[in-house]
Amino acid sequence: MQAVLQKTVERIDGMERRYDEQFERLWQVATQLLEENRQMQVALRETQAALQQTIERMDRTEQRYDERFAEIQETQRLLVETSRETQLTLQQILSRLDVSDELKETKTKQQVVEERTGHLEEEVKQLRELIHLLLRHSGISLPPSP
Repeated sequence: MQAVLQKTVERIDGMERRYDEQFERLWQVATQLLEENRQMQVALRETQAALQQTIERMDRTEQRYDERFAEIQETQRLLVETSRETQLTLQQILSRLDVSDELKETKTKQQVVEERTGHLEEEVKQLRELIHLLLRHSGISLPPSP
């Protein structure tokens, strides 16, 4: 009976050691998993912060593009308006070039051409200045006019 009790005690001791070893291994695995989980949470927070910054940069970029697009539309509108004004001015210039009536009065053809050329040069200069101002306002730069 003593021998049976001794074997039972030894078996129980052996089982205790195995349970202690298994418990220690499980404890190590659980500790490692908790550390990995903490590291993943830190990485997730960092990723979320980086993503938020990226979204904010994209929003600012989109806003700048929208503003630039509005500026381009305004420039386009001004160029169309300037084109119309230029066409009207050119029509006025062409109508002034009709010198036949003036020639009948006493001026020579050469005098009329010289007078009109001076006016035309001044109007062309003003048109160039207006176009350069509009382009400069639009952010487009051209070399200075001769």
